[in-house]
Amino acid sequence: MLLSLLLAAPASAFCGAYVGEIGSTPQNHLSRMVVARADNETVLTLFNDAEGAGAADFGVLIPLPEVIYEGDMRVTERALLERIDAYTAPRAVRYDCADLYPLEAEVAEAAGKAADTADSGPSSSGSPAAAPTSSSSSGGCMGGGSSWADDTGAGGDRYVDTADDGVDVVDTYELAEYTAFALSADDAGALEGWLATNGFSVPESTTAVLQEYLDRGDHFLALRVAVDRLPAGGFLTPLQIRYHGEGWTLPIRLGATSSVGLQDLLLYVLTPPETGAASISNYRETLLPIDGCMVPEDELGSWYDTQLDAAMDLPADLDALAGRTGLAWVTEYSWTGGSCDPCPEDGPLTQSEAGELAPFGHYGYHITRLHLRYTPDAVTQDVALYSTGITDTLQVRLVAHEWELESDFPMCDGSVPEAPGSCFTADWWARKAEDDVGEDVPLRASEGCDCNAAAFVIVLPLLLAPWRRRA
Repeated sequence: MLLSLLLAAPASAFCGAYVGEIGSTPQNHLSRMVVARADNETVLTLFNDAEGAGAADFGVLIPLPEVIYEGDMRVTERALLERIDAYTAPRAVRYDCADLYPLEAEVAEAAGKAADTADSGPSSSGSPAAAPTSSSSSGGCMGGGSSWADDTGAGGDRYVDTADDGVDVVDTYELAEYTAFALSADDAGALEGWLATNGFSVPESTTAVLQEYLDRGDHFLALRVAVDRLPAGGFLTPLQIRYHGEGWTLPIRLGATSSVGLQDLLLYVLTPPETGAASISNYRETLLPIDGCMVPEDELGSWYDTQLDAAMDLPADLDALAGRTGLAWVTEYSWTGGSCDPCPEDGPLTQSEAGELAPFGHYGYHITRLHLRYTPDAVTQDVALYSTGITDTLQVRLVAHEWELESDFPMCDGSVPEAPGSCFTADWWARKAEDDVGEDVPLRASEGCDCNAAAFVIVLPLLLAPWRRRA
């Protein structure tokens, strides 16, 4: 019976307060992309910054394993991309003793009420004083975009041009500020000639890379972006591209040939829940085990950026690169959707929202956030992704330093307090009594988070009492 109760309750971590995102140093070389994959179907959602575009139209060239017809593209809402970014971003959090030990907090609150009824205050023997939570948390749960066009992509009557230049324009269409050309070719020189004739500027260094894509049977999608049709807000309209292919790669080599010298790429990978986290098979991962250590609150905004730069050995600031080269990547988030610890203001990404980004008809999702940083010469292969089957939770989370949590969370800088604080000890009660004189604030766990504590009220006091304090 006890085992059944334990297994029936969904897994959850501490409650707490979401303070905000960390690691938000402004960068002008940052790209973001949602990659959704199920079976052999992939949906890419491109979310690109349009700042610095200038007055002239510009273009994007994407190699893909099959021809992309009009029905394989659609636009979606920028707000949806901002949601998945906030949901998975490294976060600063604040906990108090009631968050970590809700059952003991309930006992303390009950004792405090009894003391109030007897019209008595804190006693020298450690009777509980009313103690405040550090803050309330944000929580709760809540798509949009155009539907995919009704187009089978058969090709026959959609053929546009068979010019005698070695390039077939298989389809062309307009969507928002984009004019798309679906291209097939055998020779990189011919492809470059067509692009130049049609207003696309391609660096000479791309010829060999283009030929490699063509030799393996890839087709190309060329996108011309009309500057006079750009939406307000500094970003292009998010564009989704759907295609099929046995391999699961992202063609970063082509973009690296025109890089300014350093590129940051954030990948939000959505897969069916049973396939677990996504990972990269052909570049070594940089380990950055930051999940629940404490830093002073005034360092929350900068500490992660500093550690990430050091771990990757590639500073985000292009001016500080000083000739260094390389490619590094870290996993910043991995979680089967539907929960957070704690959640940003709008809660977790809903199934409906996930369905806009991964329209595969699956129920549930797993989200992995991968952060890549690289210089052009280090990109010798396209990124090869795969599903690991690992469903363990990983989250970059920095905890605002509180004295009473020093026995529960290590300090991020490796220091060890001389007399670490601990919850619900005599020293803790004495400090709370000093802090709360004249206050009438109930001791309770933060509201609005998904703790599922009620399911454990009968079971946990019996099973977990010897392990009250976390290692």
